[in-house]
Amino acid sequence: MSEEKKKESSSPKKESENDYTNIVKIGEGGFSMVYRAQDIKTNELVAIKRIKIPEFQNVISEEAIMKNSKLIEYAKAEYVIMSKIKGHKNICELKKFFMSRNYFYYILEYCGEPNLKKKIAKKMNEQTAFNYFLQIFNGWDYIASMNIVHRDLKPENILFSKGIPKITDFGLSKTVEDITTLKGGTWCGTIHYKAPEQLENASYGGRDFFSWKY
Repeated sequence: MSEEKKKESSSPKKESENDYTNIVKIGEGGFSMVYRAQDIKTNELVAIKRIKIPEFQNVISEEAIMKNSKLIEYAKAEYVIMSKIKGHKNICELKKFFMSRNYFYYILEYCGEPNLKKKIAKKMNEQTAFNYFLQIFNGWDYIASMNIVHRDLKPENILFSKGIPKITDFGLSKTVEDITTLKGGTWCGTIHYKAPEQLENASYGGRDFFSWKY
């Protein structure tokens, strides 16, 4: 066997969407589609968040894409942030991340139960609500301890697995190296969950600042 053939056979197989089966669309966001799928190697159910990169469909070099797309910078930042916050039961786990010429793929923990918004709509007793609140707070507190600002906390971004609430969707998240102040005029997130101070463009401490009202 030639040296080149040996090198090819010893190289690890590149991760791809072909490593998953039974792929079913379960949701979509502003820049992404979300699918439920089964990992062929492990038979585990996972969620696949796929982000399209339309402006670079004709670029063959992955390196060129990584250097020149602002969208890719955000996607890389989301990957870096989610890689830092693994291991907390109240945060949706990022299992793998890979890319193709046209897409980013985030392989995530599958949470197959209704999100918090749907649970609220069906009503819940005070003890259940308090239990969810404590767990969500624990997840949020862990994120804050890592100097990370989620920037889009809302009931739709609280998923459930085996009855445990999990914070998800870190697409707008930001790492704050030196917690000082953020300006409310930094417009991101969902308007219905913005605190009054943000809407009035007031400065606030470098942590998530939001308002939930039902």
